[in-house]
Amino acid sequence: MPEHGDLHEISLAIGNLQAEATSSREGRQVLHAKLDKINAGIAELNVQLANMNGSIGQLQQEMAEVKPEVSTWRALRNRAIGGMLALSLIMATGGAAAWHGLQKAAAAYFGPE
Repeated sequence: MPEHGDLHEISLAIGNLQAEATSSREGRQVLHAKLDKINAGIAELNVQLANMNGSIGQLQQEMAEVKPEVSTWRALRNRAIGGMLALSLIMATGGAAAWHGLQKAAAAYFGPE
């Protein structure tokens, strides 16, 4: 039979082990609660990511529909700019010719000075 001191030490060791087991159990419960919160957050992020992927797909489809219209508009705009430039050149050339003709007519009408 162990002595009284040995029995006390064994009892203390058993008490310490029980306290560590309780502490470990509580720590594990706290850890699992935190992991549950993290998993819930990840699940919410996955839902948001799925929604964003749907939105991106919809935007891609809309952009595919708009792109030909933009190309057509740019082509028409460039044609209009080219037409205005050509008209400006014609008007400038015609204006210069008209001015030259007006000077000749005035000189013929009023005679040399």
